[in-house]
Amino acid sequence: KRDALPMIENSLARIDDLPVVDHSRRTGWNGASFVLPGKTIGDRAYSLVYADVNTNGRVEEIGNLEGWKTGLKNPCSVSSILTFAIAAAFAAPLMAFSGMSEGVIFLLVGASGTGKTTACRAAMSVYGATDIDLIPTFDLTDRALEEICVAFNDTLLVLDEVGRAGTNRRARETALGKIAYAVPSGVGRKRAAMVQDQGLHDCVWRTLVLGSSEDSFYNGERADERKTGEKVRLVEIAVPSADDGGIFYAPKLGPSQRVARGRAMSAAVEETIRAHHGCTIAPFVEGLLHDHARLPRRIGAMIDEFKKSVSATGDTSFEARLAAKFGLICAGGRLAARFNLAPFTEKRCERACRRLFRRAVTALAPKPPLNERAFAKALLEAAKDERRVPRVEEGRSVPPMEPEPWGIRRIIDRVETIAIRRENLGRITGQKISEVFLGKLSKIGGLMPAKDGKYSRQIKVTGWQGSSRPRFYCFKADAIRKLAES
Repeated sequence: KRDALPMIENSLARIDDLPVVDHSRRTGWNGASFVLPGKTIGDRAYSLVYADVNTNGRVEEIGNLEGWKTGLKNPCSVSSILTFAIAAAFAAPLMAFSGMSEGVIFLLVGASGTGKTTACRAAMSVYGATDIDLIPTFDLTDRALEEICVAFNDTLLVLDEVGRAGTNRRARETALGKIAYAVPSGVGRKRAAMVQDQGLHDCVWRTLVLGSSEDSFYNGERADERKTGEKVRLVEIAVPSADDGGIFYAPKLGPSQRVARGRAMSAAVEETIRAHHGCTIAPFVEGLLHDHARLPRRIGAMIDEFKKSVSATGDTSFEARLAAKFGLICAGGRLAARFNLAPFTEKRCERACRRLFRRAVTALAPKPPLNERAFAKALLEAAKDERRVPRVEEGRSVPPMEPEPWGIRRIIDRVETIAIRRENLGRITGQKISEVFLGKLSKIGGLMPAKDGKYSRQIKVTGWQGSSRPRFYCFKADAIRKLAES
């Protein structure tokens, strides 16, 4: 004991000489340093660390940069969506210098098997591991959403499975509407001082989100109710069908060639991000730090340049606000290419961002008046997808799916029928279907009305949430095919 006391006293006398290490609850910029889980880059590399020790592989570094670039070069050369997704990963750290007052959620929308999740995971590979079980879903409480935004501050947050945001379509639309404002706003709910003393602090963040969904948030009968603010904060990017190649869309190839190339490119992406990931973000941030003081002017100029290239000048119009969001992605990809860190060139990134911007604007433009032939074609296209319109014969249950199917195919009154649930009819074309239009379809024999004269009829089908006898619009398959070919 006599020997230990002097040792303790000596250690205490030197305590002021020990380095002080601060802990941060947020990732991202802290002055001229950038905090990541497990690593800080910049002048506070040894004096500032991320507070959460459970990094879950987010900054795992496997393989090497050249292997990552080489493996993704060809897939990016034929996929605007893949190029855009990877550019988004580089764009997230630029938000702090963009002058924007709000963030954005980009939602890749398309059927299962089109490569949406592959593109999202390729974007994740910029930072670290890409395992599917590392991707949070949209099924989050308000507080959990705030905390995860803080944890991904100034980095890319990938969210999956929009279908889990609510138990039915209306609940999902309500939840996504809230998320569309909450996440880009960058500010969580204010809490009382007593609650903050218990560890529930107010949350502030800058987060860029990339997500995926099988269903459009803006399709359906309530599409016209979406506010401009929602549309510029939650931006949908349509993904072509699997038959068209999905994210590797190739209109000049034949159907079988498109599918074959899509599968080959997807396999190349999977192999690359499994063997090489997490090698890119550190050199990218180091490149930004070399010109840290000039970043606001530099990023602002690149965004303005993109807006000019798509003829969306100004600051307040809808298209200008939307163009600024795409311009930020373009700036991230261009800088990565300029630092020789991207699997694409600056020009390739610019073309991809312009193409997807125009696609997003077109999708939000007012739809032309609906005609019977266009509806018939859209209905037959939807009926091809077993996840949207599965075959469910009488006495069988709807297979468990997330999200729920739009309808079913079965024999009704000895007629091959495509039956679409009443609340899902607008999803077929993305437009509201009026009673007058349904009346026209009924007169020409395409729609089977109920005995009570209504255009929808009840069908007993078990497995639906909320009802075992929901109402359906029942379309005669043969009549719809003839109408589509007319």
